[in-house]
Amino acid sequence: MHYINAPLARRLLPRLAADSPRTGGLRAWLEAGSFYVEAASNPPCIRLKNVGIAEIVPYIAFDYERFSLSSLESYLFCTEGGRNRAIAWPLLKLYYAAFFGAHSIMRATGCGLLRVDGSNARIVQEIAKAYSVTVDVNAGTYEFRLVQLADKSIDLELARVEEKGGAHEAFWKVFYLFLTRLASEVANNNEVDAQQTIAELAQVQALMGARGLTAGTWLSYVRNQINYRHEHDVWFPYGCTAAAKSLIARIPISDASKLRMDVDAGQKTVEAFTTCCASIAIISSELGKAVGQRSGTARFQRLTERLSQEAS
Repeated sequence: MHYINAPLARRLLPRLAADSPRTGGLRAWLEAGSFYVEAASNPPCIRLKNVGIAEIVPYIAFDYERFSLSSLESYLFCTEGGRNRAIAWPLLKLYYAAFFGAHSIMRATGCGLLRVDGSNARIVQEIAKAYSVTVDVNAGTYEFRLVQLADKSIDLELARVEEKGGAHEAFWKVFYLFLTRLASEVANNNEVDAQQTIAELAQVQALMGARGLTAGTWLSYVRNQINYRHEHDVWFPYGCTAAAKSLIARIPISDASKLRMDVDAGQKTVEAFTTCCASIAIISSELGKAVGQRSGTARFQRLTERLSQEAS
């Protein structure tokens, strides 16, 4: 996973983590109501106009930082476990390292999932009404994306996400499509190391879409098998293979290139699950380092360093 980080770093939001994050995240920004709704907006997408990038980034940074740090914490404390045969809880921690990490990766580039509550929805409706615009917005989960227009102005686009199968499945579907868009952009722009980047993205997506779950929900499926149905022999009395038992102890802390991505998810489910989760968590961690270095301040870097010390 050496090549994926570069195109992600090129897409980082300006001044992400450079200024203090605004408590409450993007929901708090919606509450402030410093936008108007585009007259041409129609369901299922809503476009919020008059978005100042310097204003909105600290709100997105609040959610980015909590997801990035939660991913790193889950990953670091997952790898301290698994030194013996008890790997069920380390595997679940590893899953959440990937889940939080995927959230942070998207937010770092100006997109993600947002849970809009009733108050947020009412504010959007009231502002739309003030501009004689009719919108269909209610409490629920939305995919948000910052969109730069030809005149360099910024819109915030909201699109309702159906949560059939649960919140986790809904998120992984959106993240899978995010990776698809990234691969397409890298190819169309003929970016540096495009071929290698696209190949690595395909490896991650191949595992995310394993066993016929082509929408990218395989990680959530295996998480449910482990957590709720106690499958794969990872709970006592530990019937999984010796190789699977040693996985947690052997996953790299920071170098995803050491991961073997060519694992058969059908024959070696636990190994494939571990590899895919670890790859996403490490991408998030490496992107966090890029954010800290680029921010021009030591605040976010100090937080990650303190967390690493807690786990050492």
